[in-house]
Amino acid sequence: MTATGPRTPPGPATALPAHHRLGRIVRALARHLPGQMAGLLDHQRFAAGVEALARLADPAHLDPALAVLPDVEADRLADRLLERWSRIADPVLDPEAALVAPAEIWIGREPVRVALELVVDGADPGWEAVWDGATPSGDGARAILTVDPTAESAAARAHIRARTGAIRLALTAVARIEVRRPAVTVRDDRRRLVVADHRGRPAAGVTVRVGETEHRSGPGGLVELDEAPPTGAPLRVEGIFAGRIGDDP
Repeated sequence: MTATGPRTPPGPATALPAHHRLGRIVRALARHLPGQMAGLLDHQRFAAGVEALARLADPAHLDPALAVLPDVEADRLADRLLERWSRIADPVLDPEAALVAPAEIWIGREPVRVALELVVDGADPGWEAVWDGATPSGDGARAILTVDPTAESAAARAHIRARTGAIRLALTAVARIEVRRPAVTVRDDRRRLVVADHRGRPAAGVTVRVGETEHRSGPGGLVELDEAPPTGAPLRVEGIFAGRIGDDP
């Protein structure tokens, strides 16, 4: 579905996500630093560094590197790059757009509605967005993505028309969300549960509700209970129904 959002109020409501912020800085470095240091970086001494920076800014290298970084580390690296850049020149950051969305969702038999938020930084107030795959709501900077129970993944895209002074900009922001379905294995003693998704990947750090009691899965998706729950107790993973405790072995 495509829709156009109304004009948004001045300034982003939310800061750029950590990974987008770091990626923005790396791309800006590769684009602007050679011009800022024209002549000096032409020296053979810096050739390897210039080539390494260009490779890092290549999406084929940058995107996989960003994907495995924790948010805290991405923010730390972004701060460090800006600090080092400011020692030799004024950092120049190009306008950037990003969608704030969960990296993954859990789904069961019913569709899931995912809230998205569009952040535009570095552009003048009054930008407009056209949404693909999501329905805009509120001020046009937010949208709802409805994920079908049969989906293996979900995606939405926002096309932004913006300006910086007299310069017109066309920005794009994309969100790709992994879809996971819960699968809970109950050990014979019924005091140990192993939580995974439908692909068999362990689910560590997720909320698991057994009957009326809430737990958090540990490494390998393991949940250890103080006592065996009663037969028929419902199991939920991140709020999604995942079956019931079966009969005694």
